[in-house]
Amino acid sequence: MKKLALFLALVMIITLIPLSLSAMAEDGTLIWEMTEDDVLSFLADPEGHEFLRPAHSGGRPVYDVDADGGIHISNRNADWQSVDIRDDWMEEGQVYTIVAEFRSSEPALFRIMNTDSPYATLAITGEPDTYGTVVFVTGIVEGQRGVRLTTPNGVHVDYTIAGIRIYEGNIASEVGAAEWYMNVPSLRELFSDYFLVGNIMEPGVIDDASTVEMFLHHYNSVTAENSMKPENVSPSRGEWNLSGPNRLVDWANSNDIRVHGHTLVWHSQSAPWLTENEDGEPLTRAEARENMEYFITYYVGHFAGRVAAWDVVNEAFTDGVSANAPGEAWRDNLRTNSPWFLAYANGLDEAAGECPSDYIYDAFVFTRLADLNAVLFYNDFNEEQVGKREAIAAMTEELNERWRDDPRNDDPDRLLIEGLGMQAHYWTDWLDPNDVRDTIVRFAQTGARVAITELDIPIGHWNSFGARDYDNLAHQAELFGALFDIFVEYSNYIDSVTLWGRADHQSWRAQGFPLLFDGRLNPKPAFWSVVEVVDPEAAAASRPQVEPPEPEPEEPPVETPAPTPDPTPTPPPPQPEPEPETNNFPWWIFVPIIVIFTIVFAVAGKKKNKKK
Repeated sequence: MKKLALFLALVMIITLIPLSLSAMAEDGTLIWEMTEDDVLSFLADPEGHEFLRPAHSGGRPVYDVDADGGIHISNRNADWQSVDIRDDWMEEGQVYTIVAEFRSSEPALFRIMNTDSPYATLAITGEPDTYGTVVFVTGIVEGQRGVRLTTPNGVHVDYTIAGIRIYEGNIASEVGAAEWYMNVPSLRELFSDYFLVGNIMEPGVIDDASTVEMFLHHYNSVTAENSMKPENVSPSRGEWNLSGPNRLVDWANSNDIRVHGHTLVWHSQSAPWLTENEDGEPLTRAEARENMEYFITYYVGHFAGRVAAWDVVNEAFTDGVSANAPGEAWRDNLRTNSPWFLAYANGLDEAAGECPSDYIYDAFVFTRLADLNAVLFYNDFNEEQVGKREAIAAMTEELNERWRDDPRNDDPDRLLIEGLGMQAHYWTDWLDPNDVRDTIVRFAQTGARVAITELDIPIGHWNSFGARDYDNLAHQAELFGALFDIFVEYSNYIDSVTLWGRADHQSWRAQGFPLLFDGRLNPKPAFWSVVEVVDPEAAAASRPQVEPPEPEPEEPPVETPAPTPDPTPTPPPPQPEPEPETNNFPWWIFVPIIVIFTIVFAVAGKKKNKKK
């Protein structure tokens, strides 16, 4: 009996210990960590490494090992020249946390991004003033998608990847990733009497519970940043990639968030099959028109009743439109190098009144027939400039008049182009809010509704980014406040105001810190200026009080004083303290073992007593 009991106890120990270890194995298993041996093997055979591969399209950067054993990348002339994490070892449907450590000898931002379409920045450093030290970036990737460790658009500095760690599961909060500060007024509630407030999302982001909580708190309109653009949904005729857009649209519909579709007809990010033959030459007008009708009818029809509005045509006008371009002259200012313009010019019948610009009218008509309930927008940037504003308005008025007499129109009182989208990609040094006001007034005169579709205001001017200092952040805040004052004033004509990015470090213009939340996901002065437009008391009660920096003394003292830290433009609200670590070892496995040994010794004791 004693031997049997001991045998059972041993079996239970062998069985329970693996079970206990399995119970402890939760998200957070370290899959791989880069060592100096990995760096050396990568440099010896860059294409043969199990986890890494070079990214050097368009040039040949120099890869080397730095003094601390990291991968140093120099001689770069493009931001995509970097290092990728391979995707052939990843499992479909599995979530991974990537932690990268970067170092550079000059100020720079660093990011983790996808290497395949739809391209998306998964994470980016929030501050540029960390050069000379290691900075950490944490990103989440789902499924078999390659990951690039690089700099933002247009940044070509030399840098070092000092370390990489890959974990199973989403453990971003456990490895130091920032969390959204939620103790702030809701933007959607503040402006509920005026217009919808929107932002961008991607299908993969809706798996991030923290970001979803923030989004539902602030926004009631959503636009897909990339996943619903033509090249992503239909790379070839008859091929449709709608699983991602379906997820995003279903998520929005289930949360009572309006979906603004972006975009259908555009000179950029559109698949060649729509407008070109296999040799890259423009299709004939008839061929391109047939492709457009097929594409729009299927795509828009698929989402009919689920997507409330569409950017039907995007950016048809060239930059620098003359201020003297009203009336019919709007056609002289179209992008003549647009694939759609070129195809519609190939084989047109001028005697029949055909024109390359007809692709714009056709796009709106096909969309209207595919979904009678969707609101149809024309969308463009630099819309606050006088010439472009007048050209857009003139086009809208002419095409709406043409639709009024179109035999396919069974509702003559309804406009074809029902909305005009103002992208609102501005700069702090090149923005006069009065120009925005004038554009809203002019667009409203066409009878169309207005939407602010892609709002951001980076610090600086025309791709020359400025410093993130007190004065620049204060000026940015003033501009955001002035714009929202105008939006509220003309809210009878405005359907929605959508920001193009959730936080500075996630923006396509991250170097200019263009949004309402900073890289640590805390509200900036710009956020509080927006709140102040409709609720000054809430802004005054909640916003941090920041004093401007003291002026420099005119004459420096004889002795050099100790350095004074620069004032922080926006002191971050207190982040919740981490929960104390607990010992998760499953001590319960010893309970059945103790019970068995107790029985064994009890039985042994009884036998001993009987012998006596």
